[in-house]
Amino acid sequence: MFQNEPLDLEYDIEAGEERYKSLGATSRGRILIVVWTVRGRRIRPVTAYVASKRYRILFLKSRGMQ
Repeated sequence: MFQNEPLDLEYDIEAGEERYKSLGATSRGRILIVVWTVRGRRIRPVTAYVASKRYRILFLKSRGMQ
């Protein structure tokens, strides 16, 4: 998903750690929301789940597909 130009949705600090929420598509076309952080020089996914219909539409519109 990170290699397919995701949309950044939110930024928050939780327990002193920066957390980001992004919306994007996997190489197989699944549209996911991923919460992630940076530790050292690596991106660490915290959680990921299938995007709701509203977010899927938002993502497709941002790509000019709907």
